[in-house]
Amino acid sequence: WDGSRPTSVSAWAALGREVFARYPLRAEPIVEWGVKHTEVAARAGLLADSAGTFPGVVAFVDVDGTTRVGITCALCHTNVVDGVSIVGEARRSFDYGALRLAYTSDVGGRMDGIQRMHAWGPGRADVTEDDDEDPVAIPDLWGLREQTFLTQAATIRQRGPTALAIRQETQLLTSNHQRLRPPRALAFALTNGAWGGDPIPVNDVDTDHALANGTARGTGTYRTPALIRVARAAPYFHDGSVSTLEDLLSPERLLPSFARGALGPGAVRGHRYGTELAASDRTALVAYLKTL
Repeated sequence: WDGSRPTSVSAWAALGREVFARYPLRAEPIVEWGVKHTEVAARAGLLADSAGTFPGVVAFVDVDGTTRVGITCALCHTNVVDGVSIVGEARRSFDYGALRLAYTSDVGGRMDGIQRMHAWGPGRADVTEDDDEDPVAIPDLWGLREQTFLTQAATIRQRGPTALAIRQETQLLTSNHQRLRPPRALAFALTNGAWGGDPIPVNDVDTDHALANGTARGTGTYRTPALIRVARAAPYFHDGSVSTLEDLLSPERLLPSFARGALGPGAVRGHRYGTELAASDRTALVAYLKTL
């Protein structure tokens, strides 16, 4: 960035795209190790595009003058399909827990919470800095302009670009362990205004309560995600416990024998709408959702 403030909406958006793809949240030695061990990285879903670039991975000069490898927003929110980067689509094959485990096994040393990472699985991570075990599914970034609340537990309310810019600045600051305050223009470039529905009380939706009532980010609610490209948004629910749209609407998922993908067998309770429809109606509803 040359330090020039944009003077139009399109210029702000262009700068925001650059921040999303290239501004380092922090140095990340685990990802640096991963791109040097490409077979392990590929198994963990850390993929390069057809140009050999790893979206979300950048080299940068840190505040101490050292060249490091860092991660950006695009690491989790840009998918790679057949060598093509899809910006905004969650990288559901990315198993950050498995990558951290492989790194620790290779280089040794101590890593906090290492046992918990075995249960994360692809497309899930526990990003809260507390003792709760509440890994969440990486979300798509579709339709953010219409989302009044952000994060799976609706922790952040978007009241306008300035409020969201402060949040983005805080996230960039804390991710780098308070070592550097990012230029405010870059934080603002990531923002959008938003309008949308209220979050749903967890007692109403009644899916797993762990995140909604968590220590660090608990709000007692879950946000309603956008249905844009919902057919590509699996696994579903905040914790990624349902693998397909068909399973989402099936009464079978309410049974203890239900296979929850990487999470193993067990009932997935709550959000019962659709499970009581006739089979033909469920099929028609799934077909419609796949057109969005």
